[in-house]
Amino acid sequence: MALAVELTNASAAGLLLAGDRVDVVSVGDPDQTATILARDAMVLAPTLNAGFVGSASSSVLLAMTESAALQVAEAHGEVTVLLRRHE
Repeated sequence: MALAVELTNASAAGLLLAGDRVDVVSVGDPDQTATILARDAMVLAPTLNAGFVGSASSSVLLAMTESAALQVAEAHGEVTVLLRRHE
C-alpha cells in the first residue's frame, strides 16, 4: 500500500531518494516521547509537493503495510522520518 505522508520537517524530505527505507515517527505534544508509526517504509517519491513558499512541510510517497498506513493516517502532531541504514 502507498501513502502520501506530510512531513513537518521539509528538509528531511529533501534528503530522501526513491528506494530509501525510513521509519515514520510522530510526536503529539512537546512533552510526549516519539512514537514509531511505521517501520521500514520504502520511499517511492521523495518530494511530492514543495508546498507554499516558506512552507515548513513537504510530502513523500511511502510504501508500507496496510496496518502501518492506518497508524500513520491516524497520527496527530508532528510527523517526520528516520532514515534507516542501507544494508
